[in-house]
Amino acid sequence: MQDEYGIAPGNALDVHSAVITINEENYFFKGSPKNGFAGAGAGLRGATARFRGFVLLHELGHVTGALNPNDTGGGDAATQAQKQNNEAIKKNCSKTLQALSNK
Repeated sequence: MQDEYGIAPGNALDVHSAVITINEENYFFKGSPKNGFAGAGAGLRGATARFRGFVLLHELGHVTGALNPNDTGGGDAATQAQKQNNEAIKKNCSKTLQALSNK
């Protein structure tokens, strides 16, 4: 059985009810953290179009199943998972990110 878009229930692309919540008090709307972002690399500044695009691509990667979950129990494992996911975004979406302002 498929929905009106031809997607079978439970498929990784079945994201019709996915919700991405952006924290109003975080770097999406306000400046960068002092220590940078896990695996995001130098030059990615908070509250810019490039950073916002990076965050949205990262979160869309989770809801579509293109990226692994970041939350692997916390600690070093979670930090490493986030770094790997961020590297995948940089590798696969670099042209899109470069097209967005970093000012």
